[in-house]
Amino acid sequence: MRIGHPFRQLSLIPLLAVFVLCSSAFAAYVFFALRTPGSLSRRLRLFAPSGSSSHYEDLRSGEHLSVRPLGNSHSSTLETFSRIFVISRPARLDRRAAMEQLRQSLALHWTYVDAISPDDTLVAKIGGCVRFLRRQNPHHLFEWPPDFDTLVSEISVAGLLNRMELSVLSTPCDAPFSANEDPISPSGGYARVPIAPLSIPPQSRAPLSFQPTSSSPTPLTCAVTNHSDGVDFKPSLPAYMLLTPPKLACWYSHLTAIFRFAGEVDRSGGPALFLEDDVDMERDVGRRLEVLWPQLPSDWDIVFLGHCWSNESRYPAVGSSSFVETTVHPSFAPKCTHAYALSHTGAIRLLLHLLHPPFAYSRALDQAFSWLIQSSRLKAYSLVPSVVVQRRADKSDIDGGQDGLGSRWQDHLQHGVLSL
Repeated sequence: MRIGHPFRQLSLIPLLAVFVLCSSAFAAYVFFALRTPGSLSRRLRLFAPSGSSSHYEDLRSGEHLSVRPLGNSHSSTLETFSRIFVISRPARLDRRAAMEQLRQSLALHWTYVDAISPDDTLVAKIGGCVRFLRRQNPHHLFEWPPDFDTLVSEISVAGLLNRMELSVLSTPCDAPFSANEDPISPSGGYARVPIAPLSIPPQSRAPLSFQPTSSSPTPLTCAVTNHSDGVDFKPSLPAYMLLTPPKLACWYSHLTAIFRFAGEVDRSGGPALFLEDDVDMERDVGRRLEVLWPQLPSDWDIVFLGHCWSNESRYPAVGSSSFVETTVHPSFAPKCTHAYALSHTGAIRLLLHLLHPPFAYSRALDQAFSWLIQSSRLKAYSLVPSVVVQRRADKSDIDGGQDGLGSRWQDHLQHGVLSL
């Protein structure tokens, strides 16, 4: 074996050291640049080619960042859906940056629906109305109106919008409008809530001018089953049973997105997918849905593409396939609202339930979904295992949980887009 001159070998060491040092510095720069608030606009521009026509505002810099439209073909909505909505607070640009990476990786087209902030004055008014309605119902139990199914089958989208009042969507309280006043037009994805068809007793509604008290003797708590009142408060009550402003804001924000779907398509349109802004998807999610969706019965209302805190394989699968690793099951008691699909009929059915005053804002939204499913008021199905999961990579806006990242539930993908 021939051995080179020792000094010649030693002379390569400084060069290797410089190379390693430069590579490490560049990697560190990229790592921190993508995570510092000031670089979010630069990161978003990577996913926003010039010539785009749709925009959303970078609230930190005031710039308008382009989001590339990917056309109207269903391939950009996973073939299965007519629309995809992402519910996201405008201030969480860190999450929108990650969602843009996910969108571009899967060549998807979706619409951001701005979520309301928990410290918005509207959320305080919602909380005040919940307290008022609970005081008005001494029995703490309620029954669903018998005409729900009739309303769902007969009401048209135009009729749904024409028989609603914008401000009632904000709260379960009655709006201070007389019958002679002109109707309020839907705006910004909000619509008006049907009151008359549900035969809600006048004494169960508060005037919209009702102002919540500045201080309350006890915190609001979540209701269970068909109770309009919350469980008894005690200091040891777990966090998930506290009806906090973030949970009220979450309920309102999802209502906004569902209304947009109900108002933009007719009954012949395809279903819509609703996502929160902290998710990851399987890389082959489109292939899986293409195989699984025909297995659903025609009268489904809601399908959970992701779920938590429940064994959703409790009931036998409605079908199977050797081509995909996921199966479809009748839902048992799914929690979490980070990824669900609604048929058009299901969207109207869900809205009528979520806006019924004794039930509206009575608990966390995922608890509401779960109870409607367990009480057979929604025809629901779940994909097992989940094809969309929560990343839990940053601070939760709803539940601080473990280290601010939400609950302890962890779900994993086989080949996630953002987990690699």
